[in-house]
Amino acid sequence: MIIKNSRIRQYLAQNRYKILFGVIGIILLLLILRNVSDISKQQEKQKASIKGNETNILNTYRPQSTVIKGESVPSSQQEKNSSIINAFIRYCNEGQIENAYNLLTQDCKETTYPNIELFKTNFVETRFNTKKIADIQSWYNDIIYTYKVRLTEDILSTGDASMSNAIEEYISVVKEDGEERLNINSYIGRKSSNASGSINNVTIKVLSKDMYLDYEVYNLQITNNTQKEILLDSRQDTETAYILTKTGSKFRAIIYELSEKDLIIEAGTTKKVSIKFNKIYNPSLQDNTINFTDIIMDYEEYSNSQDKENYKNISSIQVEV
Repeated sequence: MIIKNSRIRQYLAQNRYKILFGVIGIILLLLILRNVSDISKQQEKQKASIKGNETNILNTYRPQSTVIKGESVPSSQQEKNSSIINAFIRYCNEGQIENAYNLLTQDCKETTYPNIELFKTNFVETRFNTKKIADIQSWYNDIIYTYKVRLTEDILSTGDASMSNAIEEYISVVKEDGEERLNINSYIGRKSSNASGSINNVTIKVLSKDMYLDYEVYNLQITNNTQKEILLDSRQDTETAYILTKTGSKFRAIIYELSEKDLIIEAGTTKKVSIKFNKIYNPSLQDNTINFTDIIMDYEEYSNSQDKENYKNISSIQVEV
């Protein structure tokens, strides 16, 4: 027994470094296996979280109630609206530029993207440089159906579940030639008109109104049947050209965006002028009149006047719209 124990001690003494390295190796192997297991579990949790987030995004479409007024969208119309918006997003994601462009209304093309290259450069390439998924929320319902569309990264492709790069768009669905078409980039739509008002041989006719999310643009035709050049507005006062709504709210023209030359109408001529007003889109806030209260009836005389602030040859026109 003593001899046997002595041999064991001798073996341990001779091989102590080998045994020590072997124990350390086993401990390191166990630690590595544990870390691999923890990483695998963490990855599984991350995948489940990403999948859950995607499900939440895709299921946030709330078609039956608008945010602003809580009105319902008819289910049959909702299917059509949903179909064309999703088709548009898919075409943009897949780079099918022409197909996407063909879903826009003629008014949207005319006012915002008059050619397909501008649409590609200024809309598709700035928003769909990576694949996007859409969270669509009903916003307004007033013949024109307007939706707030949040574009986010396709998180299954990128692994990024954050909303920091989300892009908000307002897309409207309107009928054109019996089919649904889209207005995008916060352009809501156009309403035609033939309203007009006259005074002293000057007539202002409203041709149409283009509605955007943050403003309105009135497209006017001014006919000057006098013998003098006239100036539609002197631009000396921000209160002289404005819209009045049926509830009495007042919205001013952003007249400073136009030059004096834009507002001059020569004697015996007709000129088209488009003027922006600071009225946000709200179907329940209907326009009643458009007012021009600072029409200079003799532009040459006005130009030569030393006291323009007290110039008296001024007319006003109010047009019921």
